[in-house]
Amino acid sequence: MNYLDPVLEFHLSLPRHAIGPRQVARAGEIWRLFQEAAVQASISAGWPPSRYRSQDTGFVVGAMTVRHHRELRSDTGIVARTWVRDFRRGMLSRRQLQILDGDGLVSDSTQSWLHVGMSDGELQPCKASEDLIAAFPPVLEPGPAARLPSWESMEVLTLPEFHIEIWHGWMDPMGHANHPVYIDWCDEALARSLSASGEEPSEVVSVAEQVRWRRAAMAGERVAVKTRAVGHAPTGLVLLHELVNLDDGGIHASAVTVRRLNQDSDGSGLEACLRSVSGSPSRLR
Repeated sequence: MNYLDPVLEFHLSLPRHAIGPRQVARAGEIWRLFQEAAVQASISAGWPPSRYRSQDTGFVVGAMTVRHHRELRSDTGIVARTWVRDFRRGMLSRRQLQILDGDGLVSDSTQSWLHVGMSDGELQPCKASEDLIAAFPPVLEPGPAARLPSWESMEVLTLPEFHIEIWHGWMDPMGHANHPVYIDWCDEALARSLSASGEEPSEVVSVAEQVRWRRAAMAGERVAVKTRAVGHAPTGLVLLHELVNLDDGGIHASAVTVRRLNQDSDGSGLEACLRSVSGSPSRLR
């Protein structure tokens, strides 16, 4: 590791299972690289997972925004850079992360975290200890927060719903569905619509995405991913996703993804494919 206190920089590896048929990393796997970078940064600051567990404390992610500047290929070295942007009221923290290869910046992300502690057998928002706050000094530089691109609204295209039952194997150490799987679910909903249209799903290129969480998804729950194409960004089609509990109607999360097809610079090719399945009453499973 190379410490640029309080900015950390270190090497990561991209596992083989992260690579799709076009030999590039899927968006959810980029999210897992960011997750690993955040964990490694916490360990470097003296807060490994075991210390959080011993003090019945921790962080849950509230929102995450990612911009993809280039696709990440399987045969390249990866460097992660990360720092804390702010730590407000000892409860709300934003972490900035970057993934780089030999050609420069690949993706960057801003994560919003909420500090929680155990109270009456449940995790509740609370102020972090002074030791924990001191371990993560904020720094505004060297880069801005990640943001979604601007877009113009279009006639809404409603895609078939994708229904899933949450696996036990998706649970994180807190017993919640691990946050990168939400992007996997959104992209799978798009992939199934593309496959139904006759397009190869691996041709999708990730431009940007954002997820905002409302409540955790737990093993055994059934969730519908409801997707609509709603706008045009300069480099892709904008899709809104709502992840809804099928048993009680509660919303687990809302997401925005910006996608295009390979060889499709502005998302128009993706829109054309989705028009053929838009409005279908079928339920993809």
